[in-house]
Amino acid sequence: MPRFAFLFFTILFGALAGCSHYKLGTESDGDLTGRIFVAPVLNESEAPQIRALLTDQIRRQFSNHPNWRLASSRSDADYLLEVTVIEFSQAIAAVSSVDTGRAASYDLSISAAIVLTTSSGTVADQNTVEARTVLFAVPGQPETIYQAMPGLSQQLSEAIVREVTFH
Repeated sequence: MPRFAFLFFTILFGALAGCSHYKLGTESDGDLTGRIFVAPVLNESEAPQIRALLTDQIRRQFSNHPNWRLASSRSDADYLLEVTVIEFSQAIAAVSSVDTGRAASYDLSISAAIVLTTSSGTVADQNTVEARTVLFAVPGQPETIYQAMPGLSQQLSEAIVREVTFH
């Protein structure tokens, strides 16, 4: 019995010592941290329905990031993020084998200018980010590009949060 107790406590203390460095949750990564207010996205491009979609996705990305907390107003924020979609392009990547005038796939790209300012008005980061995707066209569905916008804006929102956090 004493050997069993000795073995049991040795294993128990070894396990507890091994877990002593464990930290619950994810560690904060990146240079910046704090409260951020995300202004509604401006759209100066031809990107369809991007404004509300991208604003929502950027806010979701920041709300799930360990470095950031969303501020409800500009006055409550340490940082203000302003995003302007400046370019949206679609190029035919491949044509249909049956009808060469019909696209079989598109290369889509979207670019946004971001400006991150501190609560004192100092520009902390100013840059352009881009996202790209290939879209396979579905015959008889002209709204295929509209259906690609959520995925493309998701990529762009992830790139924006990376740029702001790690600038």
